[in-house]
Amino acid sequence: CWITAANKHSKLQTEFGSFHIWWGEEMLKEGVGLPGEEWGIWPRKEKVLEHFQYAAEQYGILPNIRFRCNVGTLDVVGDRNDHGHHYALGVTSLDNNTTETVNVSVIYNYPGSMTKNRIIDYPGEDEFDGHIGYGMNDDCPYDHLVGNKIAILGNGAFAVENARTAIEYGAEKVFLVTRRRNLASPRVPCWFVHQGPVPTPGAL
Repeated sequence: CWITAANKHSKLQTEFGSFHIWWGEEMLKEGVGLPGEEWGIWPRKEKVLEHFQYAAEQYGILPNIRFRCNVGTLDVVGDRNDHGHHYALGVTSLDNNTTETVNVSVIYNYPGSMTKNRIIDYPGEDEFDGHIGYGMNDDCPYDHLVGNKIAILGNGAFAVENARTAIEYGAEKVFLVTRRRNLASPRVPCWFVHQGPVPTPGAL
């Protein structure tokens, strides 16, 4: 979740250098703005959130978005082979408890991201004199990393991101502590892999 989980130094990581949230053939239509140089190639959190807002405005989807709602009922309307076949959803607002019927033709289910930290208390934390934090939600004191040695537990996306950020902020040394190794591939190999007409063999 770019709003809560991402750090202020989180960057959009993609192997496609011209990727932007609103990119696509639809955006080439007349009257739809395209990204300019001020948007950057691998934007940080603040700019990514601007991308979301900009894309929603350009596509005109904001009037159709409902936040803080509960879908309490679902009725199938019409025969499945009819052109007018659709779903009637009973949508209740969590703010004022009003309910409205929303007719849709397609339902997508996005359960969300895992943005709740798994809190683990390690033996000796109470005796450790340094900072112990989590690599998301801006829980790391980036301004105090200069000249310090950093240990990062894990080898996922946030672990690699925080290793990069710690180095950018002048950490003396960064240790990545993990149970098993994952390949953190640089962008050039990613470009190579994704441009191939067939899957690239792992031996390469």
